[in-house]
Amino acid sequence: MRFREELPDNCPPEDAFEPENLIVYRMVETIPPTERDFYSHAIIYPDRKYKYKVSDCELRSVSVFAKINECKLPIKIPANRGRKIVRLILNVSSGKVRQGTTSHYSWWIYADFSPFTNYKEIT
Repeated sequence: MRFREELPDNCPPEDAFEPENLIVYRMVETIPPTERDFYSHAIIYPDRKYKYKVSDCELRSVSVFAKINECKLPIKIPANRGRKIVRLILNVSSGKVRQGTTSHYSWWIYADFSPFTNYKEIT
């Protein structure tokens, strides 16, 4: 399968999987969401320097959370005020995911998947 973004070799990692009806939450700028709401940090911030070492593969993923409360935490940061949260249901046609710490997932979106037909506004 092709992904929305060009990925480095060995990305997604071997332990990433195609989800089956995984409910996740994502912070977005607007309702309805725009294409930019589903860009990775590598696209949005190509020159950003990170405090912590982040792999090129992770930078090309989109962050989602399985628990809404964890998705709400970043909204408290001043730069994120006014953002909204949407709920998505990810399945095998959505892409691949890898669970990180807590309920955070890195999501590599398949090129043919449209998150714009698969979301529900939460806030």
